[in-house]
Amino acid sequence: RSLRTKHLVQLLHKAKRRILLTGTPALARPEELYTQINSIAPRTFGSYTQYCERYCQGHYNYRLKQFDVSGASNLDELHTRLTKDIMIRRMKANVLTQLPAKQRQKISFDLPAASMKLV
Repeated sequence: RSLRTKHLVQLLHKAKRRILLTGTPALARPEELYTQINSIAPRTFGSYTQYCERYCQGHYNYRLKQFDVSGASNLDELHTRLTKDIMIRRMKANVLTQLPAKQRQKISFDLPAASMKLV
């Protein structure tokens, strides 16, 4: 919900083509995927509330007085929809021969004394 994310999503919605890359598989809660999904395919999964009700066991918690999206539901359906329409997953072992060799280098720099206090 950061300002950076809000601006990025607006920019992505104006783009003709969208690609998001990550080296980390999303293994946590379905709620964490909504911003990425909505950036790639706006309105495909409905509103945030509709998505959360369907895939996050979204419901209003009257005791806490807030919408609870900490659960997970219909995960097989979500996985099917993601792999069919949105997500491409490539395993390192399958693409390793197509990657260039690793290049390692050391880069030295001077860190001002004032910045050292922050480190």
